[in-house]
Amino acid sequence: MGTVPELDVYGELLAALDLAMHLRGDDYRPERAVFVHDVVELAVARWREADEGIWEVRSGRRHYVFSKLMAWIGLDSAIRILDRRPDQVRGPELRRRWVRERDEIRAEIERRGVDPATGAFVQAFDSVAPDATALQAILRGFVAPDDPRAAATVDLIDAELTRDGHVYRYHGGDGLRGGEGSFVLCTLWLASALAYLGRTEEAEQRLGLVLGCANDLGLLAEDYIDKLARVRRPTA
Repeated sequence: MGTVPELDVYGELLAALDLAMHLRGDDYRPERAVFVHDVVELAVARWREADEGIWEVRSGRRHYVFSKLMAWIGLDSAIRILDRRPDQVRGPELRRRWVRERDEIRAEIERRGVDPATGAFVQAFDSVAPDATALQAILRGFVAPDDPRAAATVDLIDAELTRDGHVYRYHGGDGLRGGEGSFVLCTLWLASALAYLGRTEEAEQRLGLVLGCANDLGLLAEDYIDKLARVRRPTA
């Protein structure tokens, strides 16, 4: 069994299948049941591993909170899929085991992925560094909008990773030289999270900033570099 540098991929696959089945109706053929079972079992076997994370940093593998979050989402999605077709369950213990594993992932994220001082979700286990992916805990339904950790996470990202309203992915060394701009998608994540929290005026303001970065064809680049507010990575 080979290694996977980005362990969030299992959750993305299962969440996409769950959404497709929800939108298209039940389409859980036997071969699809085998696929779901195999992907879930890979997530179960590997979620405790360190990985390179969604940003594929070059500074070594860590226990990234986003990767653990996506493992939780994968298990949660798979359980919903099973509940649509309980006749496809491989033995009565399977669902109970997946629920136990999902709940263990949640417990680990809540124990090691939240900064006790701020109450915000962070970049990696036992870290205090912010990361824009922490917003996904809100957007993916891991915490409710009225959970204090949701507001704490939004406020931490806004305070630590935002320049002139635009959101950067993270700060700190990642094994690469040079600088980078803010990440347009991360600014949209923040806008969405603000809307989830009911802070609609702030959300609209951030969305307006993104729309203002579009070119004459209405297209957006991946990142936005403000010459007056550029993040520099430390040189190796």
